[in-house]
Amino acid sequence: MQYGSLGDVIFEVHQYYAHTEDNSYIYARPQTIQPPSTTQWFGKELRKINLKLKLHWMLGDPQSAYQKLKELAEKGESQKLIIAQQVLGEFVIDRISAEYTQTNVHGQPVAIELTLELTEFTKKELQKTQNARRQQARQKKTNSQTQTRQQPKALITREGATK
Repeated sequence: MQYGSLGDVIFEVHQYYAHTEDNSYIYARPQTIQPPSTTQWFGKELRKINLKLKLHWMLGDPQSAYQKLKELAEKGESQKLIIAQQVLGEFVIDRISAEYTQTNVHGQPVAIELTLELTEFTKKELQKTQNARRQQARQKKTNSQTQTRQQPKALITREGATK
């Protein structure tokens, strides 16, 4: 029995082989006139993890933990995924499937089995440079507009054009 957490939600992982990880990579394969075609590597896609887990009353209230996971998915917030004391990274929830496997005599869930589909979350730092470039372009544009406004225009009179 392995234990894990996604953010502050603690769960029991059924069996460690139930955690599957999908790594994919981006390649361009342009067609050429003469075979063989070429292949160009562009990078790697975000990691995807499918995780089968169990929320049990011994680890806390399973219904409230399930609600927390649904709220995280609806907000789109990334959380740190930890399984068996190993940090796998920051992930967002793509999909949740739930099966209520046990309830008590009052109808409250005792155990809920979940299947989570998670996608790796990364932050991009490119926004800062793009914003700086936009500001520089706007500054150049306003400078050029003020310069053209300051130049006197040619006047046309009956005697002829003057500058």
